[in-house]
Parts: sequence; structure tokens; C-alpha cells
Amino acid sequence: MTPQKSFDKLRPICVAITKRHSTDDIQRLNGELENIDREDIQRLHEYILFPLRYILKLSPNQKPSQETCEAAVRCITKVIDSCIIGNWELYGDLLTHLTVLISCPTNYGQVNTSSEELKLAVVSCIRTLVKHSPWSVTGHMYDDAFMPALGHCISIMLSIAEREDLRDLRIEAMECVLDLSLTGSDLSATQSKQISDVFAAFLPGIVIALCKIAMGDSKQGHGVISCAIHVWAKMVTLVMSDGSLGLLPSNTATPSLTSKDSIPGKPDVPTQPHMKTTEAGRELRVKRTTDWVKDTGQKLNLLINKMVTLRSNSNWKIRLAMVEFAESLLLYCTRSLPDSVSPLLEVLVELVGDEYHQVSMATQKALEKFSALHLHEDSKTLVEILEENLHSLMTSLPRLMRTSDDSHKLSTLNLVLGYLKLLGNKVNTLLYSASHLKRLSTALLQVLELDTSDVKIVEEKTPLAEVSPVATKSIPSSTDKTSLTHQQYHMYQRKKYFKHFRDDKIYEILMQICRLLGFYGDIQLLSDHFMEKFRESISQRKQAILIINELLMGTTGKDVPKTWKITESDISQPQNVETNMENIIETLLEEYILPTNWNLQTSNQSEVLPSRKSVSDRLLVMSQERAGLSLGTLHSNILQICFLLEGISTFSKVLGANFSLLLIQSLYPVFEKLGDETAVISQTAYSTLIDICNSCSYTSIDHLIQENSDYLVDAISHNLRHLDWNPKSPDVLKVMLQYGNADVLPLTQDVIDEILDSLDQHYDENAVLFMKVLHSLVCAVLRWFPHHKDLNDPKGLKVKSRERSTNKQTTVSVKDFISEYLRQQKIADGDVDDDDDVEEENAEVEEDVKKDVRDDGENDSDIYEPDKKLDLPLHITVVKQILERCMHFLSSKNPRLRLLVLEVVENSVLVLQEVENELLPLIHKIWPPMVQRFVDEEQLVTIKAFQTLLTMGEASGDFIRKRVVTDVLPKLVSFLEKQAATSGKSGPAYKHTVGYKQQLSILTGVGQLCIKLEIGCNECTSIANACLPYLSVKQPLTLQQAAMDVFKCLIEIEPDLIWLLLSDTFTPTPVLKPASVGFPLIKFAGTSCQKNEYAKNVTSLLEIL
Repeated sequence: MTPQKSFDKLRPICVAITKRHSTDDIQRLNGELENIDREDIQRLHEYILFPLRYILKLSPNQKPSQETCEAAVRCITKVIDSCIIGNWELYGDLLTHLTVLISCPTNYGQVNTSSEELKLAVVSCIRTLVKHSPWSVTGHMYDDAFMPALGHCISIMLSIAEREDLRDLRIEAMECVLDLSLTGSDLSATQSKQISDVFAAFLPGIVIALCKIAMGDSKQGHGVISCAIHVWAKMVTLVMSDGSLGLLPSNTATPSLTSKDSIPGKPDVPTQPHMKTTEAGRELRVKRTTDWVKDTGQKLNLLINKMVTLRSNSNWKIRLAMVEFAESLLLYCTRSLPDSVSPLLEVLVELVGDEYHQVSMATQKALEKFSALHLHEDSKTLVEILEENLHSLMTSLPRLMRTSDDSHKLSTLNLVLGYLKLLGNKVNTLLYSASHLKRLSTALLQVLELDTSDVKIVEEKTPLAEVSPVATKSIPSSTDKTSLTHQQYHMYQRKKYFKHFRDDKIYEILMQICRLLGFYGDIQLLSDHFMEKFRESISQRKQAILIINELLMGTTGKDVPKTWKITESDISQPQNVETNMENIIETLLEEYILPTNWNLQTSNQSEVLPSRKSVSDRLLVMSQERAGLSLGTLHSNILQICFLLEGISTFSKVLGANFSLLLIQSLYPVFEKLGDETAVISQTAYSTLIDICNSCSYTSIDHLIQENSDYLVDAISHNLRHLDWNPKSPDVLKVMLQYGNADVLPLTQDVIDEILDSLDQHYDENAVLFMKVLHSLVCAVLRWFPHHKDLNDPKGLKVKSRERSTNKQTTVSVKDFISEYLRQQKIADGDVDDDDDVEEENAEVEEDVKKDVRDDGENDSDIYEPDKKLDLPLHITVVKQILERCMHFLSSKNPRLRLLVLEVVENSVLVLQEVENELLPLIHKIWPPMVQRFVDEEQLVTIKAFQTLLTMGEASGDFIRKRVVTDVLPKLVSFLEKQAATSGKSGPAYKHTVGYKQQLSILTGVGQLCIKLEIGCNECTSIANACLPYLSVKQPLTLQQAAMDVFKCLIEIEPDLIWLLLSDTFTPTPVLKPASVGFPLIKFAGTSCQKNEYAKNVTSLLEIL
């Protein structure tokens, strides 16, 4: 299309817009512009813009609606976007009137109340105008004559950025300020200086407004805050850069500036346009003198100190903007802003280890640029700045950790970590300074002060488990856990609580700081220094151990945080790992397991009572009181032992297979703590053994025990002979049995004999301790030998005989019963010869015997073969000896011992149940003291005695029937009858009482006990009458359900009796009609009222009958 045709199309539309100011005409113009070439628009742009400019210039009384103005502005934007504005008058006129369009007529410098859409269109139009104008035009903006208009435009943009709600509009306004400074354009040094001279006058208002936006509410969005940070840095760099102020040496070029004098593709123009100046413009202009730079730098430093706090913002894009902010000022304004170098450097140091890769990489690049640019002989080196800042920070760190919130603490520690990462191998230089090392260690020890106020860790005891003393909910007991790494089962370790912080991220940062020190620092110096701190103060021991452990972990390089200073070669060959690492760890290990550090009191209820006291009540208690310690002190002792165990775990990881040389020193103490009564110590010892297994190539803990059993057994045997000095030695045997396999039993036979002998010698003092060992042994045997055939009945004849007898009883039918009755009646009447009948019976009996023998595949010689005394296996012999020794302790005054003995008896019965010839005599011996436990003053003992009785009944069957009926059932019935009234009136809290637990225990097991013992009718009646009150709906629901189970078991024994008893309690039909008229009606004593408290449960039982 020719220019003339384009003009012919556009002319009527432009005339119509000038006359009518219609939105439709403007939209028509927009449509036509789509079909016109850019060259034609370039030629006709002034003509096209005339009617649109005319709309902007109309007075407020004649000005059209905001929609029309918005359409006009958008059309102007479209025209400018298709051409280059080369006329200054047109440029200045558009910029002025666009600014006035959204300005408040009564309040100069503030935006009016027009719509956000119109404001957004105006801001976008101004940005497009600046971008599509050459320097020959835009250069006039920076003359004195236009400075008031430029200042007005900047004020309007800042007002929009501060007060509007639309995020896109606020960001566009701030970007517009940046565009007005031509930041990012290719300009010469002279042109850049001319712009910076002008913007020096506007700098205070710009930086204050942008600082308010950046420090505002986070609800305004990360885009607004990031843009404000970006524009702030660009504006300060423009005015305060060393290059624009002439502070750089003549041979050093400013990185962001080039020597180009013109924009590519645009005509060259003189760099100094001639324009008449005005008095107002000269008043606005600022002369950048040395004093002005110094004064402005001090004021900007105040704002920078506020802005740098955004480095800890939760949004990673804002942190990235802060990296660019610090990089820009550090690269170009170090001499004009000398006081701001340190806080700006802190931003980069803290963010160098940011969790977001974009932030950390940008920070690393910025630090590399800064280090390369500012390492001059006549200036302070980066290392010196880092060392000074780190020293100052470590001085204030304890105070900050006590007074700041967690976010500020995390930010401060990230800063420390960043400094250490940057120093890298130069950390040693810092550590060799006594003042620096003292300040660093003091800060770490104070920050890592632990909270020992929680008493749960003291109260939680190791359960008497059959497989593992470690809490099953905390650490899995399977041995395949040895294949896990430290990170994978770190979750099983207890969380550490500190006085000055709660956030786990803070603890992780502190551990990274320690590992970095261990990786780069002199480990010999650090370990010696912190061991001195360990010996100096009891209150700092736990922190010192924790720090030493992490320092040693850092020497491996595995968990060291990655930085741009660390390379693969550093990790594979750490500089500070020397050949004497084994000597360092051996020294530390000796210190760790010293009795004064290792054998601390962890409970005020110790079961080990010293039988005699030697000088100073034995060496173990010289430094502490054996009783009456506060809970805080006990908690502190527990934590110290746990940290020592973690230290041994760390030693094994550092040395790897070489740790095998130290097993003889460390294994026995760790096993001793594995059997500790405090749960957290036992769990930590378990984790330590797992790490030792991984490091020394043991497949499992039982493999570790088996390979080192000779040393362990010898140590246990020796310590048992001096039990007063080694009260924990039985614990080692206990854990060997719990974690070992059946191969351990023959190796420990002699030690077990010593335990049994010691039990006789220390009857009063250490019975509980020894009984725990025996309990572990019985549980281990039960685990190792879960099932064996009956040694007294190897062919299974007894079982088959019982099954055959039971089958005969169950197959008798009513017809057979009547036939036998008639036959006996004939015999009584003399119809059958007695001799013939006896012969017939003898023949039948003989035939039955032959048939039984034939069915069982046995010969007569097998049946009548005399019993032989079989050699018992070792595990049966050991358990038999234990049971014989334990029965004497059932009458002990210590209720804990009585409970433990009952546990041993119960498990021993399970082991011996297949050797009846050995079990039954032992039950006979143990029965008298056992019976007394059913009237024990401690109800928990009674509950355990009943559970043991159930196990006996399962194992011995009718052997104890008469004993139970005579000695036990009356006590149980009496208790149930007496307690029924109490439970029937109780509330929800009753379920937490021991009486309720005893009721539930008896009701849960008595039914099965009756079946196993095959009790008679009288006993069944007494039990049923005792359990009947528990069918009431007034009883707790769990007791009702347990009573229902009892009656279901009794129904199997005496269904008719139970039916009659239940019917007398409640019956749906009060009168039972007979099947024949010859029998009388049967009336039940029970009521048929549905409101009866027994109705629900009795009805369910009657339905079963």
C-alpha cells in the first residue's frame, strides 16, 4: 500500500476523532493501523497522533470519558511502537500531557483518582515512548529546562508504585522510573554522567519511596518487592558509581559502561545538545562534590542496613533480588559507599549456601567477581574483611541467640556458615589466633546449651522385651537394620532440645558449621581445645562432646556442605586428615569411657545396692551423690552418656575398618549401655552398635557378638567376681543373650553358673539385677528353640490316645445311649448270663486294644517298653536350673522382684512344656509360694500370677486341676463378687485403676482356663454366678464383653446349667411349654421385662444356646 492510500484511509478517521472524540472512532483507527506498513506509519505518525494528542489536551470540562482517554492512550502506544519519535517537541509534549492526564490538579506530585486501567495505559505509553526515541530526543530530558517536568513524571510514577493496589501497575511504574534513566541502554561515559547528574537531584525521593515499598507488607507480592529492590540498586548505582564520580583509577573501566556514543540503528547526534536553560532547572540540579558524596553515602547506608534484612525473606525470588542488589553495589560503589561494604557482603555470605540453586549460584558468581575486582595491594583484602566480620559476629552470637526470634537466629547462623565457606582453607589462619579460637568456641558452647527441664527422658525406662530392650516404636529390632546408613536411620535418634532455639534448621546449620571447621581446620588443635573446655566446666561437657563429634564427622568430608571452594579432590583427600587420626581418636575414646564420665547416675531408683562401701563410697561415686539428684541433673547425665555413645559411633565412621583395633576398648562399655534401664541410652547404644557393624563389616549385631564373644565373656566373668566395683556387668550378659543367637549359650554356660551362684550369695542386694539376666536368658531360649517334639513321648502315643478318647466321647449318640441302657436293664433282670457277658466284654476290650495298636502302627513290645531317662538338651537343663532357683524368690518383699520372678516362671513353663517329666515336678514344687501371690498385697503381682497360671494350665492340663479348684478358684470368685459392685457404680476414670485391670485380666482368661482344666459342675456354677453381675449394662463395656466370653466358654462345658442360670436371670418367655401334655409347665425365676439390666447380654447368650 502506497503512503497516499494509507493517508486516504486514515484521514477521515482522524477528522472524526478530532470532531467527535468517540471511542468507536479510536477503535476504527486501531483496526486500520493493523493493515498499514510500519514505513507509512513512520511517515504519518505526527498526523495520526494529532487527534489523539488533542484529546489529551482538552480542558477538564471538555475532556471525554476515562474509557475514551484510555483508548486514545493505547492507540498512541500502538503508533509509537511502530515508529521512532525523532521530534523533541512531539516527545516532550506527549510526555508532559501523559503525566498530567493521571496527575492530581490540586496536589502536585500525586496521582489522581482515575481508573487503574487508564493509569496502566499511561505508564505503558511513557515506557514505549522512551524506548522508541533516540538519544537526540531523549537527551533533552536531562536539560535544565525539562528537569521540573521530568521530576513531576518521576514523582507520579513513585506515587503510583506506593499507593496503588494493582501489582502490575506498581511494577510498571517502577520500571518506568528505570526507563527514564535510560538504564540498560548503550551510552557513552559522557552521556551516562549527564544522566547521573540529573538523577542525583531525584535520588533521595526515589530511594526513600522504593525502600518503603521493599520493606512493606509481604502481602503486596514478591514481584513488587523484587522490582523495588532492583530499581533501588540501579538508581543508586547510576548516581553513586565509582566510575560516574571519577573515583576509579584512569586505567580501570567501569564494567557496566561502554565507549559507545550512540544506539545501534539510530542516527548519531551531538553528545551535548544545546538548549536554553531556565532558572528552575538550575535550582534543581545538584553538584556532586566530595562532601556531597560522603554525606549521601552515610544517608544511603541507613537505608541499606534496612534493605539487607530482606536477605532472610522466605521467598527465594526476593533473596535472588537481594543478591543482585548486593552485587551491583559491591562492584560499582565500594568507594562511594565504604560503610556499606560489610552489610552488603553479609548478604552474599549468608546466601552462598541458600537451599535454592538459583540463589546460591548467583551468590557464588557475585563473590567471585567481587574478590577478583577488589584484591588490590592498597586496599583491605576480602579475607581480612571476612575474618573481621566473623570475629564481630561470633562476639554477638550468644546475645543474638538469647534475644532474637528463630528467623533472625537462622539468618545469623547462615551468615557464620557463609563466612566459613568463603574462608575455606584459610580457616586455619583464623583458628591459630588465640582470640579468634576462644571467641568461636565460646560462642558455639553457649549457643548449643541444652535444655534439661523435660523429665520424660528420665521417666522412660527400657521395657522388659523378649527380643530387644529397645523400644519397638523407636528403633526396629530386626538385624537387617545394619545395612542402613546414618542418614537413613537418623530419624530413630531422639530429638535434641536446646535452651536458645527450637527450630531443627538452626541445629542443622550449627552442625554444618562444626563439620566445616573439622574439614578445613586443624583437627588436633580443635579436639584438644574443646577437650580442655570439657574438663574445665561440667555445664559445658555435653556441648563440647557434641561439637567434637561433629568436628570429627567433618574430617570425612561426607556431610560437609558444598561450596564453590570445595572440589572433589578436597573431599577425597581432606587437607586436615593426617596420619595420626587413629591416635587422636584413641585418646578421645580413653577420655570418653573414663568412669567419671561414663558411669553417671541416671536414676534415683537404682536396683543395684552396694553391699559394702570402701574408701569414699567407691571411686564411682566420689564426684556425685548416689541418691537425691534433681531431675535436671539426671537428664543432663543421660544426655552426656548419649553424646558419648554418639561419639563412639562417629569414631567408627571416621576410622572405618581400622576401628576394629579399638573394639577391645569400646565394645564392652557400649554393650553395658545397651542394657541400661534408661530407654534413650539403650536406643543410642543400639544405634552405635549398628554403626560399628557397618564400619567393621559385621553383618549383624549377633555376628558382632559371636566374633567377639571370647573377650566379652571373659570380661563379664572377671567383673562378676568384683560385682561391687562393676554393678553393671550383668547387663552385658543380658544384652548378649537378647541380641545373640543359640551359639552364644554354650559359650556363656560358665558365666550363667556364676550368675546363679552370685544370686545365692547376694540374695538381698542384687536379686533384681540377676533376675533380669535370667529373664533375658529364658526369653532367648524361648526365641532360639520355638518348637520341639515331646521328649517323653517321641512317637506321639499320648497325643493320639487323647485324641482317640475325645473322639469316642464325642461320637456317642442318643441311640447308643438308649441301647446300652436297655442292655444293662436286661442284665439286672437276669435275662443275660453274667459269665457270657463278662467274656464278651473282655473280648471287646481285647479287640479294641489290638485295633488301637494296629492303627497306631505299634507292636506290643513298643507299648510295654520301660521308660528310659533321656539326656536333656543344654537349654532345657539351664531353664530347669533357673526355675529351681527362682521359686524361692516368689515370697520376696520386693514387689518388682516378685513380678520379675513370675515373668521368668511363665517363660520357663513355655520352654519346658514339651518335657512333662521335668515340668510337672517343678510345678508341684513351685505351687505353694505361687498360691500366695493370688492374695498378694500388690494387685499387679496378682494379675501377673493369674497370667502365669493360664500358661501353666495350657502346659500341664488337668495336672493342676484339683490344685486350681481348691486353692485358686475360690480366691478368684471372691474377688469378682466383691469387685462387681464397685465397677458397676464406676465412671470412665475407673478404667485406669489396678482393680479394673485385675477384673479384666481374670474375666479374659478364666473361661479358657476352665476348658483346659475340664472343671466340674460345681466349679462351673460358682464361676458363672461370680461372672453373672458383669453381664449388667451398668458395668464397663470391656468387662461386659469379657464376661460374655467367659459364658461362651462355660457353655461348652455345661450348656444345660448355663441355660438354666441365664433363664433364671432373664428370659424372653417366662413359661416354658412342654413338648407333651403329660409334663407340667416350667416357670423361670427371671423376668421378661426388656428394661432388665441383663436383657441385652443374656439374650445374646441364649441365642447361642
